[in-house]
Amino acid sequence: MQRLLASLAIYRFVAVLAIYFATLLLDPVAVVGIVITAIASLVLSIAREPEIYVVIVPLIALVDSVGLVLALSSLAGIAGAIAGDTAPYIAFYLAAVAWDVEVFRLSRTLSA
Repeated sequence: MQRLLASLAIYRFVAVLAIYFATLLLDPVAVVGIVITAIASLVLSIAREPEIYVVIVPLIALVDSVGLVLALSSLAGIAGAIAGDTAPYIAFYLAAVAWDVEVFRLSRTLSA
């Protein structure tokens, strides 16, 4: 039992360390969007029902919209002085929101 708990603790430590380094190098909101998209595709492949997209795609669009608002606010200097070059983030989130809206529209068509 102790060996199992020790191995689980090591796996958890490695997972937390990987998440920590990923959020240092990547935008944390983008990482959340990627994880939610991966979970949605996994659930859809298991359940095979298009109604799942009607529930999950607005959540992904909400996360991408929050990222767009944060990128725009850092461009305006509201979110911090050391924002850096935010033009790639703004372009990424604009494309992500447009993509999410189109996927939501298609999923509504498929589920109807």
